[in-house]
Amino acid sequence: MKEKRQVVRFSQEKLPENLKSFWIELPAAGQLAVSTIDASLVGIGVVGSEGIAKHLTNTAPVTLHSSDDTFKLKGEIKYLKVDKNNFHLGIQFKGAKSLETFHSLLHKSGLI
Repeated sequence: MKEKRQVVRFSQEKLPENLKSFWIELPAAGQLAVSTIDASLVGIGVVGSEGIAKHLTNTAPVTLHSSDDTFKLKGEIKYLKVDKNNFHLGIQFKGAKSLETFHSLLHKSGLI
């Protein structure tokens, strides 16, 4: 199957440790622990297993907090898939500061 994405994706294995897991803050659901699946220059894919997935909606604003609490990234849910045990989110970063922070982290790791 042909890849539909128009931007390069970085697998979880290639990402630095501080981009592999987050606390995601949702206005309607509080905080959830998530793990990174992959990332691009404009967003990140994450997976979680907590049972609060019913509060998730496309276009919902989210804030990702690094697990060591040294940075946060603001974004919006662009992709949502919920199955029996997990939820998968595609989050597009919003705002110059979040993109700048994320790009800086990718640059420090040698990915860009």
